[in-house]
Amino acid sequence: NGNGVTSVWLPELTDLELRSHLIGTNETLSTGSYLGTYSHWQQNQQNKQARDDWFGALDRTTRWLSQVVMEPLIKSLANVEQAVLIPVGLLRLLPLHAAWTEEAATPTGRCYATDRLSFTYAPNARALIEGQEIVSHCDSERLLAIADPQPVNSAPLENAEYEAAIAASIFSQHHILEHTEASCS
Repeated sequence: NGNGVTSVWLPELTDLELRSHLIGTNETLSTGSYLGTYSHWQQNQQNKQARDDWFGALDRTTRWLSQVVMEPLIKSLANVEQAVLIPVGLLRLLPLHAAWTEEAATPTGRCYATDRLSFTYAPNARALIEGQEIVSHCDSERLLAIADPQPVNSAPLENAEYEAAIAASIFSQHHILEHTEASCS
């Protein structure tokens, strides 16, 4: 339609199926579920089996997401190169962009959703519209990047300086604040 919004019905994506994959069948985090396996791995970071189980759950979930969400979505957007995803409810906890299908012709044997379409996320339609309005009034040649602000109550972000430098290289005018340079005090 003319407003840039495309509705896609996903009949295989039921609340019961989503909850089963994400949480488990009893409304408690069960082993094998996406969040249950992640929680177990977080509590047992040094345990290789817990890590392998998490990667397995992530793999199963992203494969399932491809079948029930992303493939129908991508097919409906056949002539589009970029789309904004606004997942709601439990879907917002899942990496929709990492959904994959088998494809023998690729080096990994997989084709990810992001291989077929460029995705960005927005928390809701109002934020998307407001953000687009702000961007329309901004100078697209300037960037202020903040790399690993300190002090914070979390571990340093690995490679933050490198990532900020790569992003800044795209802009003709840029300034990077690192660590305590980004302090509010």
